[in-house]
Amino acid sequence: MSYYVNKRGARWGLVFREMNNGKKVSRRIKQTDLLQYGLRPDMTVDEAKVRAKQLNAETRYKRHEERTKLRALDQANLERGLESKHFPRVLVDEFERTRLKTKFEFAGDNPQAKYKKALSRWRYARRMVLDLDLKVEDWADEPRVFYRYFIERAMSLDYVGKVLGVLNMWGHFIAKKQGRAFLPIPAPRGHDRQAIADAYNDSEKKKKESLPLTPEHLESVKSKLKEPYYNWLLVSVWFGLRPHEVGGKWRVEHTPRGKVLAVYQTKLTTITKDKRWKRIPVKLPGQARALAVLEAGAIKRPPTSAIRLLGEGYGLYGGRKGFAKLMKRHGEVDFMAVVKWLGHLDPKTTIRHYDDLNDTDWGSPVKKVA
Repeated sequence: MSYYVNKRGARWGLVFREMNNGKKVSRRIKQTDLLQYGLRPDMTVDEAKVRAKQLNAETRYKRHEERTKLRALDQANLERGLESKHFPRVLVDEFERTRLKTKFEFAGDNPQAKYKKALSRWRYARRMVLDLDLKVEDWADEPRVFYRYFIERAMSLDYVGKVLGVLNMWGHFIAKKQGRAFLPIPAPRGHDRQAIADAYNDSEKKKKESLPLTPEHLESVKSKLKEPYYNWLLVSVWFGLRPHEVGGKWRVEHTPRGKVLAVYQTKLTTITKDKRWKRIPVKLPGQARALAVLEAGAIKRPPTSAIRLLGEGYGLYGGRKGFAKLMKRHGEVDFMAVVKWLGHLDPKTTIRHYDDLNDTDWGSPVKKVA
């Protein structure tokens, strides 16, 4: 379909041409209707031709827009079909209400936040199943299909475990509804586990982890930071606290050996509440100084704009990232003590995320607080 200008002597006319049953059919636009097409009878031939080209461009765009809408509609229909095939809406609602929400109803001190995270992992799991279009009964037989999916997207092993956990929950739920047996997707092991870990470690996602923040570096940028932000970072550096623990639930305990900072760990939900307290002895002058600002309440979590002042690569976990090495530098030789101060239940977590196996700088003896 197109418009063109037909010249007859000194006069011109607008013609619309289209295909009808395989034949070209032309229709002349009446002079009285030209204004509807943005043309005037007093236009020159060249002016009319310019407008005809513009009309053709508008027509092509409308056709393209219609085709795009149709493709989007087809894709949406396909998505809805896949969604209904793998995740019927009624059953999804029931699963989220009776299984997923119930699982996190009593999960720690902030069950609502944990439930929201579970929903996020659940959405990711559903998206994965739709992408792979794999039936529930085939999941256990094709675990490497899932592993490849995680590798291609450079997902961390921690996230992989959580996604597989919620997906297997759904598998048990839907199988019970249909009166069938269900075999869960096995957790990746051996070479599969290593391949997933390597893909994540080699990706840009891994590089988003904060660089370790040292007291020296913090002091070098102190003049750029507002005092409450600096104080917050000072506490995180000298006590190795998680961001949500700085200024969270804490208390100071007095022992025969001196002060101890006791911090409640909301993250530990698998142990009883009385065992969720970690205790960090105040051994060093830097720790005594950090405790003083904490007790004064002169701290405030720094926003992203303040963290940028530390330099590229630093984040809110910077102080915690550098804590193990900081303790080494000050002569702490009891590795398990550092594990406890960081609040880890498994020493492997400390080694994997907070220690440097290539580091041989153990520093000088501990300087006791006077």
